[in-house]
Amino acid sequence: MTNVIKREAGNTSKGFDTQIHRAISLILDNISQGSEQVFCAVEVIEDVFLIEKSDEGETVGKLLEEDKDYSSNFSFRTEPVRNTLVSFFDQYMDHDKDPLLSLCFYAQTGLANETVDKNMIKSIDGLKEEDSGSYGILKKLVDGNKLTSIELKIALSIFKKEYLLQYSERADKRTGYSSIVNKISEDEFERFLYSISWNFESKEDLDYENILLDKIKGCEFFDYMCDGRENAILYELYYEFTKRKKEKSIIKKLLSKDKVENIFYKAKYDNGSFMKDTSWKIWDDIDLSDLRNIEKKISAVCDNYPKRRIEDLKIKLSLAKSEEFDLGKDYKSLKARVYKKCNEHIMDLMDDDEPFDRRRINQAFKDMEKLSIQKIRNLEKDYTYNASNDDLISGMVYSLFDDCYLAFDDYE
Repeated sequence: MTNVIKREAGNTSKGFDTQIHRAISLILDNISQGSEQVFCAVEVIEDVFLIEKSDEGETVGKLLEEDKDYSSNFSFRTEPVRNTLVSFFDQYMDHDKDPLLSLCFYAQTGLANETVDKNMIKSIDGLKEEDSGSYGILKKLVDGNKLTSIELKIALSIFKKEYLLQYSERADKRTGYSSIVNKISEDEFERFLYSISWNFESKEDLDYENILLDKIKGCEFFDYMCDGRENAILYELYYEFTKRKKEKSIIKKLLSKDKVENIFYKAKYDNGSFMKDTSWKIWDDIDLSDLRNIEKKISAVCDNYPKRRIEDLKIKLSLAKSEEFDLGKDYKSLKARVYKKCNEHIMDLMDDDEPFDRRRINQAFKDMEKLSIQKIRNLEKDYTYNASNDDLISGMVYSLFDDCYLAFDDYE
């Protein structure tokens, strides 16, 4: 380890966000794949370092990843690719070609062909005029396809020049594995080259934040109590990797599976509440038979109810329904509570055996809004919801009428 170039400091031009995003992605992937113990850090040897262990503490996997975030496309000759090959070869040799070691090159950019022209042939030993032309070496590596003998020779020549150049006449006298690289065979180089996982993604098609949020929601530590808190979990993971990056000790840099689990646990209880409302379960038992919308339900008991007022009610219910997907089970639990309170109130009104004219319908809606808000405010003493503002609760009243749940009559 002492004879190779030190790279622990990292390269800030790569885009630190990419390193953090990849670290979060990789540790969540490993947890989802059933890793018993997993530890991950940024800027340890390479951009991302990850190690897996069994319950007995035995190492079962190691990963070193280089992350690149560039606007220009990469070919095998591109400087970041050449530099990574040198660094990866040092690790490949330092780890005695360990089969447990995974080397990963990740870039958010596109691919370009390698053009071998006269200038390149003159500057790189081992190339001849008949080798000139355009090649898709890096694309083949990304696709996992085998290189032709000419492509392999070109790739080896590019690698040897870069490696020997980086270790030539260094002030610290480090020579790395220059003697091995000088004599390396195409077969040995090919084995090294295919030990690397090459991953490219297009920035235009990449919404990394939503990708990570989906992985958080798919994690084994995520349950209904975490609904609506995935952003808070992502923030905590990001904060932990950022904080640990500054540590000098490798041990302190590492984020463990246990710590990730604690972050999820904290997200469940961070507001001091120790219960989550499970009322959403009642929807499975409710028989739906009234398929009329809110307008038809009102006109069934009051044929002269103002059209303009109905349109206003539709706006209120639409705003509430727009939150349903994002709020998940919390929304369904709130709606279940509102349904129960409103249904009780309607039953009382129907027992009075009075007609539902404009005045009585308007008053019924006002009362149901008020009773529903009071009910939720009382429940918040024991339960926690990811959203429960007055407008949301009021809108649920009208949403329940527009759906198959509430009406002012005994519709069959």
